[in-house]
Amino acid sequence: MLKKITLTTGLNSAVFKLAKQSLTSVTIAKIVGLSPSSVARILYRNFQRPRRVAALPEHLCFDEFKSVAKSYSFIAIDAKNHNLVSILDNRLSKSICAYFENRYSLAERSAVKSVVIDLNVNYQFFSRRLFPNAEIIIERFHIVQLVHQAFDQLRVTLLKRQGDKHNRVYKALKINWRLFHKDTEKAIVQKHNISEALTNI
Repeated sequence: MLKKITLTTGLNSAVFKLAKQSLTSVTIAKIVGLSPSSVARILYRNFQRPRRVAALPEHLCFDEFKSVAKSYSFIAIDAKNHNLVSILDNRLSKSICAYFENRYSLAERSAVKSVVIDLNVNYQFFSRRLFPNAEIIIERFHIVQLVHQAFDQLRVTLLKRQGDKHNRVYKALKINWRLFHKDTEKAIVQKHNISEALTNI
């Protein structure tokens, strides 16, 4: 019996250490030789979702994450101290609205000053409904991500226009793709690598 307890304690410790490395439950399960459901049980058996926090933070962050299989869950946190406000099993607008409307009065929700969200249009709609006085802020990460994608699309378009894959323009755009994703201060150091070639486009 003691051996079994020791083994279980060791497995639990291994699961938690791997989870801190941001590995998925499937990956952790393969490493320690358990099923994904057993890993999830170890990680969340003592976790109790709060029905509601004592007071809604003035600044909220909304996002989603892949939770089970290919399903996405909704998460809300305090934008200042990153404390958990709620986790919902799905990201449906009706579920999110029901959660906040059934647990927090209009006066409490009206005290929220800002809500940080991604580019999900549904989040904008229900955020305005739930928090009438809150400023809706688009998280800058997603804006930067869109800019990166636009740069990549332009770079690929210019590449396709080059008939000769051995010319300087093609090589500069192909090899130095990371340059388009760097901060201006860092990119300027490498700018001379492609500036001359790009003038011929």
